[in-house]
Amino acid sequence: MKNKPLILLIDTSSENQFLAIAENDKVLYSIFSSSNKNFSLHGAINNICSNSNIQLSHIDAISVIEGPGSYTGLRVGMATAKGLCYALNKPLLTISALEVLAKTVIDDATREKADLFCPMIDARRNEVFTAIYDSTLTEKLSPQALILDGNSFNTYTKDKKVLFLGSGAEKWKEISDNPIFFYLPAKIEDSFAALSSNKLNNRLISNVITSEPVYLKDFYSSK
Repeated sequence: MKNKPLILLIDTSSENQFLAIAENDKVLYSIFSSSNKNFSLHGAINNICSNSNIQLSHIDAISVIEGPGSYTGLRVGMATAKGLCYALNKPLLTISALEVLAKTVIDDATREKADLFCPMIDARRNEVFTAIYDSTLTEKLSPQALILDGNSFNTYTKDKKVLFLGSGAEKWKEISDNPIFFYLPAKIEDSFAALSSNKLNNRLISNVITSEPVYLKDFYSSK
């Protein structure tokens, strides 16, 4: 393996989809979707390789957000990543969207001081995908789908300062019975790259055959 491996990053877990190439833990090139049009993943892969002059065969690993998030988006992203890994004989890395959000805030030197970090991804109505981590990214509440009420996090907030963040945090802010500390992360791709690089360096490789998206709840349609 080269000293600075190249990693293709794929995130199709939300409307703000993106594709990037990172060198070790530094993003070199990225392409973001527009919320008002479909994101062509294969087209984006061709574009980013063309614009960066990096051939897919030179990529050392493929990393994909495994979930939670958009049911359809996660399936597309995982299938694409697994297909590329199989065709190119490259290792697959699977990364939690909740961990990426948490790391983005933990690594931000400008944020408020906090004991715990609670990323939230909107999952319709009063439900969110969430977890709680400490500053070392150790789980204090395992990833889950949670229907919010005003006292959902009292166990953690009664003696700790918890920083809430992500697309579901504004929903929580509206119904919380206690004042909360709120943070909206801007750029998550650097944290995605860092987590991916750490997994690759430690050979925490996912199985190309058996890896599946992490939905955290059953799919349903309102149609």
